[in-house]
Amino acid sequence: MPFECDTMAEERERVDRNESRESKKSTTVVPYHKLFSFADSLDFLLMAAGAVAAVASGLAMPFLTVLLNQSLNAFGESVKAKSFHGIYKVSA
Repeated sequence: MPFECDTMAEERERVDRNESRESKKSTTVVPYHKLFSFADSLDFLLMAAGAVAAVASGLAMPFLTVLLNQSLNAFGESVKAKSFHGIYKVSA
């Protein structure tokens, strides 16, 4: 049995070495003008839609924060006015 474990470990090392060689061969640096040189109009449309969606996603949280702030202030003002009126009656 120990012999099988050794061969499995050796096989795994061989596979890891082959994968590292392949990854070194496949990574090349491409300039931006060549990166988009094969893009057609559909690709540009999808990139523009993605950019708009990213901006909308980024604006959603601040917008919801302002909306929640205003709604909580609206509830707080109505309770505040009633409670101050009651306190004023008691204190006067």
